[in-house]
Amino acid sequence: MYRSNKIVIGAAQFGMHYGIANKLGRVTSDEVEKILNYAYKKGINGIDTAAAYGNSEKIIGNYLKKYDDQKWLITTKVSGSIDKLYNQFCKSIDSLSLKPNAILAHSATEYLEPAFWNELKKIKDKFEIENLGVSLYTKETINSLLVNNIPRIIQCPLNLIDTKLFRSGFLDKLKEKNIKVHIRSVFLQGMFYLSDKVIENKFKDALPVIKELRSIAKKEELTLAELSLLWVMSLDQVDKVIIGVDNIDQLIAHINTLNKNINPAVFEKALSINYENEEILNPSLWETQS
Repeated sequence: MYRSNKIVIGAAQFGMHYGIANKLGRVTSDEVEKILNYAYKKGINGIDTAAAYGNSEKIIGNYLKKYDDQKWLITTKVSGSIDKLYNQFCKSIDSLSLKPNAILAHSATEYLEPAFWNELKKIKDKFEIENLGVSLYTKETINSLLVNNIPRIIQCPLNLIDTKLFRSGFLDKLKEKNIKVHIRSVFLQGMFYLSDKVIENKFKDALPVIKELRSIAKKEELTLAELSLLWVMSLDQVDKVIIGVDNIDQLIAHINTLNKNINPAVFEKALSINYENEEILNPSLWETQS
């Protein structure tokens, strides 16, 4: 059994159509209320959002005003023109109706730009933000991040097909530096929920690996998405796991998954499969998510 408070609610879907398996579009305000109420009752008190996620911050802020007795830890991400970062963050605070617990650069490229980082640091100091960090896609930038201006939080992708950060030992390296590791893309932005037919059409190169992993999961009476979630949740190096949901039923299913027992040897079997096609593993390289 895994701790549900390791889960953070990813709020991209609250403000826009997000995820390749999302058939419902943007989550309605009523559904957001149901999701966050259920999450809070289950011990989840973290939300991950961004200024770039449509009106996600506004939706969250409306909820927090209604349930002002709840104590949430909010992580928001900023990006874009340096001279507009301050106003962007002020708008986030206004929309959220509270001060975020953490502010992240939306990309490593931005974080590694001295002028961008300096502006981010000014914002952190002025508003007394607890944590400063960065969201990244590839391990190639991590070494640079560990040299100067070491982030307090690094948000990165990890799942049972994209295991490079685990295999390379980078997760261990991050923990040695006392950096908080927040994992996203546990289901590869919804790819694990697609049918074989759709995967063959859109991501043909990945289909054999997906089939093999699904076969391993099926023997344990699990789906590939469940197996991936349980593996990432089992890692001691991981502090938080960000999960986006389109409706409350999905969240309930994820919480139920955490109660399932699994032999760690199954993880080892899944990890014996190594896949490295970056065009598949990096959603930013996908041509479309429609």
